[in-house]
Amino acid sequence: MMKKNKLVSIIVPIYNASEHIKLCLDGILNQTYKDIELILVNDGSTDNSLEIIKQYQSNYPNKIKIIDKKNSGVSDTRNVGLDHVTGYYTMFSDNDDYMEPDCIETYINSIEDNDILIGGYIRKTYSGKILFTRKLKTGKISPYVQLASWGKLYKTSFIKENKFKFLKTAIADDFYFNLFAYNATDKIKIIDNVGYHWMFNEKSLSNTDSKKMNRTDDLIATLDKIKKDLTPKDSELIDYFYLRTVIYYILFSCKKVKYNIIKNEYKKLFNWLENNTINYKKNKYIRLFNHDGEQTTVKYIIFIFVWLQKLKLIYPFLWFYSKV
Repeated sequence: MMKKNKLVSIIVPIYNASEHIKLCLDGILNQTYKDIELILVNDGSTDNSLEIIKQYQSNYPNKIKIIDKKNSGVSDTRNVGLDHVTGYYTMFSDNDDYMEPDCIETYINSIEDNDILIGGYIRKTYSGKILFTRKLKTGKISPYVQLASWGKLYKTSFIKENKFKFLKTAIADDFYFNLFAYNATDKIKIIDNVGYHWMFNEKSLSNTDSKKMNRTDDLIATLDKIKKDLTPKDSELIDYFYLRTVIYYILFSCKKVKYNIIKNEYKKLFNWLENNTINYKKNKYIRLFNHDGEQTTVKYIIFIFVWLQKLKLIYPFLWFYSKV
């Protein structure tokens, strides 16, 4: 049964999104749950995105708010959106993604008395090819499997009372927001719903620039800021997040990169881990037979990566991995 009368504010940061913004907006406006306000924050787009969203606003004047501002980046754009939220709950969507028609209704019916609900997602191309599906399991690691701002339902009062903000950084700004949110509450609900479609956009920075392994310093700057500002309830869990993030970045970005660059960037990242974690190699969350909500493949990847380090075989592995 659908719950009603709890307004959901959905923040969409928009920057040069004219190619796919209609897919995103239609997916939100055609939701089975109708108590929504759509907050569209135009981040100084230079294409016709603003004209498109104004046309949508003329068709849905009671549902759509538009904030038009100078370009300042996605993190600041999301923060501006938060200043205009009036809903009982808050959600985020990227401007080139979309949701299944019953996504919000499912979230509303599942959140109960929790501060955050976290759902899974489908990674897919605009031609309709599904690259992978990420269903979440319940466990202590589960929230760290899904650190994007989207695919979640937040209680607005929880955000505002804790003054959570997105970090103005070149990479992983939503990590900062969500780590502080996760650390502030035990009232987190995990569901295996995959109603959010995270679209694969070959033009986006996350799919092109970072693959060259040239975002290492940006990632370290973000991790430095998290380390400085966050006092974790579970230090080993946050240390596991640091290790997981570093390994993911290396494996995602080192393909076809020159070996001397890989070696240099690897040293930077693991020097950071050595100096900022409590013996990450013996972290209690690196284990094969108790998933704690971690994905099985990721669990094995992290275990093998650390095992190769201990055997001093990591450099030959990275050389081989970057070639295939």
